[in-house]
Amino acid sequence: MNVRVFSFPLSIVALLLWGCSSGQHAITPVPEPATQGFLASPAPPTFAEYKPPANGVTTGIAIGADHAVWFTQNNSYVGRFLNGAFSAVYVNVPQFNYMQNNALNILAANSSGVYGGVQYVEQSGFNDQNDIFEISYTHHVSLTSGQQISSPNTGTLQAISAGTSAAYATGSYDALGPPGCNDCLYVISSSGGDAVRTQNYEAGEAIANAGSYIYVAAAENYGNGTQHGIKLYELNASTLTSFTQVAVLAAPSNIHFMTLGPDGALWFTDNGRNAIGRYSSGTVHEYAVPTSNADPEGIVRGLDGALWFTEALSNKLGRITTTGTITEYKLPFTGGKPTGLAAVTTVRNLWYTDIGTGKLGRVIY
Repeated sequence: MNVRVFSFPLSIVALLLWGCSSGQHAITPVPEPATQGFLASPAPPTFAEYKPPANGVTTGIAIGADHAVWFTQNNSYVGRFLNGAFSAVYVNVPQFNYMQNNALNILAANSSGVYGGVQYVEQSGFNDQNDIFEISYTHHVSLTSGQQISSPNTGTLQAISAGTSAAYATGSYDALGPPGCNDCLYVISSSGGDAVRTQNYEAGEAIANAGSYIYVAAAENYGNGTQHGIKLYELNASTLTSFTQVAVLAAPSNIHFMTLGPDGALWFTDNGRNAIGRYSSGTVHEYAVPTSNADPEGIVRGLDGALWFTEALSNKLGRITTTGTITEYKLPFTGGKPTGLAAVTTVRNLWYTDIGTGKLGRVIY
């Protein structure tokens, strides 16, 4: 397995809320009409957790084309789990040996490789840079030294998603970075090329590849750092043009993850409102999570025609049908804080990162 590192400055954002793009007003959550049939009373899922060797787990998780579960760990490691065995990749760029490397809590995968973020911190503590790395697999995964593709620049990386032929990340330069890109979408093709799509949108915290479109949820800020809402942008994935604002959410929305649902709509976790949201054709609906202050985080599409999500502060996994019916399942592990979530596309298995227990979790549903 080879590691390539693409150097980009990128940004952090936090709070998100939606409304209609035309008037840019806040949307009052309303029920989505019942238009599809689902398994009304699914059997309770079963849970198991596995302890990686050292370093614990963070939020990032993805299912690789090698059928392994990939996840981010503390320090500079990305873990790999397959058939009961763990292995770890040390994400290192030797050209920058005066910095300590720190893997970020984001991860995505496609047929070409696993993508994530790595942070370089100068020993003086004055500055730090965030880069995008790619771990490309072989049949039996191996690792060679990392390669620096271009010079890093000051900034932060926040969200990453992968399509069939490219990976996408959001971020921005901060005040110390070079000019030319305030808040950007970065596109990394499977052939190894990279491109920066400069946009005049606020820094994006969540990103999702939805086939024909790429969606970015971006926080709206006003100079003094105050966050006043979230804007949702839609980008044509084929041409990488027509970057269009399609909805606005008012504060206190805080979108952490987004995914394409089985109904063709965009679904997201809104932990600012403790809700699960749905966007389609200019309209946003939100559904309150039954447990208060649950902190919904990761969200994925299941093979049962529903969406599944994690609840970090209630130690639960949630399931929502596209008609808005939510069922919650308590994890049978003390101190659990499930966050990141990934779905196997061939069998009814979900995998999650549990930052409370420091373990990788499996759900059979």
